[in-house]
Amino acid sequence: MENAHSSLIYDVLVQYVGGRAMSVLRAVKGANGAEAWRQIVREYEPKDASRYAAMLCGVMQPRWSGDVHVFELEIRAWEEQLRRYEDATAVRVPDEIRCATVAKYAPAEVKDFLKMVPNDILGNYELLRTRLMTFLQRGRAFGSDGTL
Repeated sequence: MENAHSSLIYDVLVQYVGGRAMSVLRAVKGANGAEAWRQIVREYEPKDASRYAAMLCGVMQPRWSGDVHVFELEIRAWEEQLRRYEDATAVRVPDEIRCATVAKYAPAEVKDFLKMVPNDILGNYELLRTRLMTFLQRGRAFGSDGTL
């Protein structure tokens, strides 16, 4: 049964990858899907300090648009980027750094809002996030049927 699963994984990978990933896949002997997946992950997500440094730079200097209307989506994408960094490195980014990053790179309207929140919120990311999402949601325009 295990060989059947491994072979199925291999077949799916063959159908969906190309280029460099396909060359990694072809180097695996015996259509071993589990090994092929391990090799592809090793190729594209190496455990390497320079990769981790680049990931951290992306987290610490997000390229947000400055548009408050899309900021909620940008925050969620940034949180996913943050989660990937933390999963890869097993290092948690402290709340103070998360909050400081949001405060520095947020749109002007959000920065103005953050100037009015109590100081203790700026050291607790979950509290900051809750307040921030409430602020962003209140700024939405709803139709008469209650939908966006």
